[in-house]
Amino acid sequence: MDAMSQLKKAYDEKGYVICDSLLPMTVVEELQEVTDKIVNAGAALTASDEVYEILDDLETKQSRIERIKSPHTV
Repeated sequence: MDAMSQLKKAYDEKGYVICDSLLPMTVVEELQEVTDKIVNAGAALTASDEVYEILDDLETKQSRIERIKSPHTV
């Protein structure tokens, strides 16, 4: 079975595929750093603001970031 057929089979079975080394590690590290900065900036919030949508986690009873409202502006 060729590589594309294997990827399609994995996607059909699991609903996702993993593509190792698709992005250079430097890009992955930069994305992780930016994501960490965004999450840390909103970590102390207990209510939504113009950037973050905050929800109470039903299991932990703590506030958490549900989404970034306009990620292209952050």
